[in-house]
Amino acid sequence: MIIKFQNFNRLYNDLKLELDTSYFETMSSGYYILGSKLKEFENNFSKFVESKYCIGVASGLDALTIALKSLNLEKGSEVIVPANTYIATFIAIIRAGYVPIPVDADIRTLQIDANLIPHKITEKTRVIMPVHLYYQTPDMDVINEIAKENNLRVITDAAQGHGAKYKGKVVGSLAEAECFSFYPTKNLGAIGDAGCIATDNDNINYNSKLLRNYGEKENYVSYLIGYNSRLDEIQAGFLNAKLKYLNKWNERRRYIADRYLNEIHNKRIVLPEIADYATPNWYIFPIFSEQRERIKSELQKKGIMSIIHYPVPPYLQPALKYLKYDINSLVNSSKIADTELSIPIDPYLNEDEISYVIDSINNI
Repeated sequence: MIIKFQNFNRLYNDLKLELDTSYFETMSSGYYILGSKLKEFENNFSKFVESKYCIGVASGLDALTIALKSLNLEKGSEVIVPANTYIATFIAIIRAGYVPIPVDADIRTLQIDANLIPHKITEKTRVIMPVHLYYQTPDMDVINEIAKENNLRVITDAAQGHGAKYKGKVVGSLAEAECFSFYPTKNLGAIGDAGCIATDNDNINYNSKLLRNYGEKENYVSYLIGYNSRLDEIQAGFLNAKLKYLNKWNERRRYIADRYLNEIHNKRIVLPEIADYATPNWYIFPIFSEQRERIKSELQKKGIMSIIHYPVPPYLQPALKYLKYDINSLVNSSKIADTELSIPIDPYLNEDEISYVIDSINNI
């Protein structure tokens, strides 16, 4: 049996009529940038995440960069960020002209350890950027309180957070601005690159809309040094077609995760934990083992694809060597990087495939 990590072909076959219809509507309209499909998606997604505004941009990386730039902070400002995130979070901070300050992970929740954040705050700190990693959120009440006490802004990287909830509140409404990626692998994915910023803040909304389009308020007049970063009409249409299925897909992911949590029994493997406050969306299902490479190899022999998220953490990336991070303070993040392995949790997996994954892992 061959188990793909994600079944894009099954998703397309399931939604073929809707996706194809949206594509041909856009093509025949002759309007491809900043049109009605984008406005429709921005309205629908802002309702879904319970935010006042949604600003569609070209990628999740651009969403983070533009949200940070919209704050108009002084160059060299420090942004506190989890050490175990994907490098895009760090790159966005640097692109915006700021400095990423990594904080170690909580080994149980896999999220930024909020208790360590106060120790990283300096006179240059201006922003805390939590990341909703893997399948759940950090403890956002604690983080928002720390920010309030220290007059800091909170901008989240919600690239993996589609439909996850914290204490019943959906990701997208947990901070001053939350930045989404719609890369095809996400729970809500485009058929290419796409992203957005969700916010209730009028200034972030205003500045972000200028920044995504060359800083222009009206045609050919730029008020800010902006970007060319617009969520195009074709991708907006695809996202509109898929958004109404997101809750259903997340519910299926939770079902698969429950089977994994209850039926995987292998002493060489540590299973993920769900925080008391969390309703997970299970973007990925991570398992952990000191024998990760052997497990990955054995699964591959059985036709099961697995992925490591992320083998080289940002603070060890060659491109960021110049920042000279103290890796001795990032022990948990390093352990996660050395032991994590993601197994298939695509909502289009059938019962036989789920059972095959479980049996294969138990028999390693």
